[in-house]
Amino acid sequence: MMKYNILLVDDDEASNIYSEIIIKQTGLIKKLALCRNGEKALEYLLRIEGYLNDPSVFTPDIIFLDINMPIMNGMELLEEIEKHSLPVKVIMLTTSILEEDFNEALKYSFVKGFLNKPLKQEGLNDMIDNLD
Repeated sequence: MMKYNILLVDDDEASNIYSEIIIKQTGLIKKLALCRNGEKALEYLLRIEGYLNDPSVFTPDIIFLDINMPIMNGMELLEEIEKHSLPVKVIMLTTSILEEDFNEALKYSFVKGFLNKPLKQEGLNDMIDNLD
């Protein structure tokens, strides 16, 4: 069974606690790290960019990314990930039902899907199983 390094990017503390529990229950993670907004996530991703093949450095395989956050939202982070050609897979976390949110995010080939918040075990397992 493949295990992944996960970066959770969400500003909602209660949601993060719950999401972390659900993600860990999958048994599919090596490590999980947290950033509270897109700007912090981008800073981290750019800092590790030169170490992507170094096993001693936490490099995320999957980013779980909230759409609505202060400072830098999820859509702005997607734009930066593309601009810097960062090799990650992104699963969007959302409470949004706006079609334009889905359409905008899906413009990026590294966005692999959407999960509604709060996370549910079944949807999460299916999404991770179909990543590759």
